[in-house]
Formats: sequence, C-alpha cells, structure tokens
Amino acid sequence: MLRVKCTRFLRFPQVGIMPRGGADGRIADMPWELIGHEAAVDLLRRDLTAGRLAHAYLFTGADGIGKRTLAVQFARAVNCEAPPAPGDSCGQCRACRLIGSGKHPDVFHLQPEGPGARIPIDSTRELIQAMILKPIEARRRIALLTDFHRALPNAASTLLKTIEEPPPSALILITTESADELLPTIVSRCRVVPLRPLPEEEVARALQERWKLAPARAELLARLSGGRLGWAVLQAQLEDWGADREALFQQWSQILKGNRIARFALAQKTSVDRDELRATLQIWQSFAHDLLLRTLSGGAELTNIDFQAPLEKMAERTSPERARRWLSALRRAEEQIDRNANVRLALEAAFLDAPVL
Repeated sequence: MLRVKCTRFLRFPQVGIMPRGGADGRIADMPWELIGHEAAVDLLRRDLTAGRLAHAYLFTGADGIGKRTLAVQFARAVNCEAPPAPGDSCGQCRACRLIGSGKHPDVFHLQPEGPGARIPIDSTRELIQAMILKPIEARRRIALLTDFHRALPNAASTLLKTIEEPPPSALILITTESADELLPTIVSRCRVVPLRPLPEEEVARALQERWKLAPARAELLARLSGGRLGWAVLQAQLEDWGADREALFQQWSQILKGNRIARFALAQKTSVDRDELRATLQIWQSFAHDLLLRTLSGGAELTNIDFQAPLEKMAERTSPERARRWLSALRRAEEQIDRNANVRLALEAAFLDAPVL
C-alpha cells in the first residue's frame, strides 16, 4: 500500500483481524477472518460477488472498532488473484500479500499525521492524481482515506469532485467515526458500512483465546473498550498500561482536589503534549462518567471497576449536577482541541467546571 506525500502509513498488524495460531497479531491468511462485524462483511461480499461494487465506500464507527482493518480486508478481496470462493481472498497470492504488508503499487493510503493533525489539500490532490492513472497490475486502484473527518474543508471538497466523477478503475474507501462529520454530499455518494460495538463478552473471549490475556485483564479491557476490539488489543500490547492508567486516575483526582491555582498549573502541564491529550481526555471522561453514574445510583455498574472504591468515595462528596457538568466540560474540551483551539485555555475552562472535593 503506497503512501502519498505528507501522510504516514501505519504498518500491520491489524488488530481486528484474528491472528492464526498465536498472539503475535499477524494478519490472517484466510478470507475475512475478522472478529465480529458479520453484517458488514456480508454486505461487502455480496457487492463483490454480484459485480455491483460501488465506486466509494464509507466505513463508520468508533475509533478502534475495526474500520481500517475491514477496509484493508475488502481491498484484498477486490484484487485477489485466486479467490477460494466468490467474494473472498486467498491471503496467499501476490496481491493479497502486498496489500497485507502495505506495499501494493495500486493501493494508496491517506491519513492525518497525528492526533491533532488535519489532512491537507495538497495530499488529497496527490492521491487523486494517482487514482486517475490505470492500475499497474491490479484490477482496481484503491484509495484508503483514514479518519477523513479530519480533512481540511478544501481537501474534502476536492475529494467530492472525484467521487462525483470517479475514474472507472478506482475504488475509494473512507473511514470516519460518524457520517455526520463529513460533507452530506460525500456521504450521499458512498455506500455506508456502519460498524457496531462488539458485545463485551465477545471482546473478552477474543482477548483470552487469540491474544492469550489472563481472564481478569481481558475482562477489564473488554469493559473499558466499549466494544472496540482494536482499542483493547492496542492497550493490551502496552507494557506500562496499568501504571499509566493509575497515573491518569491520580492526575484526574488532583483536578477535583486542587484549588484554582493548582488546576491552572495542571492545565499548563497537561497541554504540553497535544498528541497524547485526546486519549487522556477520553480516559478522564470515562472516570467522570462513572462518577456521574455513582452519584445517580449506588448500584450502577461502573466501567472502571479497578477504581470503583475511590470513585464511590468521590461520589459521596458531589452532586449529580456537578458530576454531569464535569463530564460535559471534558467532552467540550476534546471537541475544542480537535478544532485546533488553544489547548491550555480549553483545559483551564474545563477544569473550572470540575467538582470541588
């Protein structure tokens, strides 16, 4: 899979694909070996088998749910040289191997450079120019545009022109968290493939059976994942995940316990690493959500079960209204930072809405 200028291609493994015979996470060699998302796979297989491929597909769903993994598997099925059955890929031919390793000359990938980055118009134009050309060796040239909701407006408009009049041999695959984040005219010209969260039990079982996690850790990650297997696998591969998580909870707790000066100091410190901040805010939101649940009901089932005791003590000292305002403030800060707002000011405003413990 060739990359275009100003983009970064993330090498496999693809965490939503079931690894064969081990916990190394290597891309599978059998057709459509994904965990879950059966309805989406059936839709794509039917289109391919019936010879009625759309010129553009839009994969929607939460971050880490498997959109990019499914798109890559679809690209393999489209260009497989020896499919074992209609709509499948063999995993062994030259096309399948090159697409799986990210080295196929007819497959291009465009994505933001980092958590706060946007997709510029120059990179989008370069990708479109590549798609106009005839395939070098594949049946179709394929463009994979990851997280395209983070494209600059002029880049999105440029892509729209190509989707309206697509080259005959081109196939465009787009991923985004929600179709509402893209231009309605782009969405209307794509076949939308929504991915739903997997059941918690299915995520836990996959982590134990395929990635060999201990049951307790698998169950905790499944609870935290919100049905996003890809997210859970990535977290499982982090050696210091538990320690980092403890540090984030302590930092979040400090916000609630600190005065205004302490909160502003923490906002200044936290705003330094913008790339890590979005993930931090999402974790803080999960803590705030559990805090709100506990203020509303003593029997509410919490997500962060490893911090249940301190969350219960905090809930005794605040009100549902304050907890709800705190959760909303963290969500608002994430949205503002995604829109390239001043990070420190966004955090300061959010921290002022935290309950005082």
